[in-house]
Amino acid sequence: MTIHAPMATVLTVDAWAALDEDVGGELVDGSLEEEEVASWAHEIVVSWLIHVLRTWLIPRGGFVLGSETKLAISPSRGRKPDVLAYFGVRSPDRVPAPDIVVEVITNTPRDQRRDRIEKKRDYAILLLASRLGLRSADIRALRLEDLKWEAATIEITQSKTLAPLCLPLTEEVGEALIDYLKAGRPHSTQREVFLKLRSPFTPFADNNHLFHIITYWRELAGVHFRTKQRAGLHSLRHTLATRLLSEETPFHVISEILGHATTASTLIYAKADVEALRCAALDPEEVRHVE
Repeated sequence: MTIHAPMATVLTVDAWAALDEDVGGELVDGSLEEEEVASWAHEIVVSWLIHVLRTWLIPRGGFVLGSETKLAISPSRGRKPDVLAYFGVRSPDRVPAPDIVVEVITNTPRDQRRDRIEKKRDYAILLLASRLGLRSADIRALRLEDLKWEAATIEITQSKTLAPLCLPLTEEVGEALIDYLKAGRPHSTQREVFLKLRSPFTPFADNNHLFHIITYWRELAGVHFRTKQRAGLHSLRHTLATRLLSEETPFHVISEILGHATTASTLIYAKADVEALRCAALDPEEVRHVE
């Protein structure tokens, strides 16, 4: 199976301005980005500003436009400000640069667009850990050139052992990565696949084990442990090993998937497979019979 790499579609500001009114979004570095969904408080403030400015400007020959108006900032960037005010008598059909541009900032910790982007990024990260068993350090260091789309593989040098590792880029993981790269990853010259969501959109630090990602989604899902458990991203790698053991996958295959140098490291996971251990347990009656 060949998974095709995402193709970037670059929009010019003229092409963006010509888009149908039903096509939402602002132009960011040649790419169409979703707009933040306004809250009711935001809408009230904007409506009040438009009313006040129109009351003052219209008798003086000016006019005021709302957020449906597109404003070119550069050849590859365009905004849809909340309010645009123009002084003097000028035709709205040939709108020059506005005299006043107003953006009402809503003080919310997680706007809806950022939340959607975060889901795309975190979903791809969680799949790499739970489906392919990648360590958090290898996910953090994963680079765009490590994704071999034509061969449908992920090829890395493991951070822990420095040994090469080649894993299949499954359709499920590939689609999640493409979704993130096309509609979630910030525009950046950084080569790491996964970036922070706030400017300047840098990669995760070397001491970041991505613990916060699995913790956030586990708590959001209401998953609670009755006893102390492995709670970090490594727990998904542990779960993969346990599942493969329950499916009677040979130890050497599991070792290759997890990037272990020997099967001795893989045997550590065997203690978690209670059902497999029960099957391997000796029957006391059989032992007496042998004696």
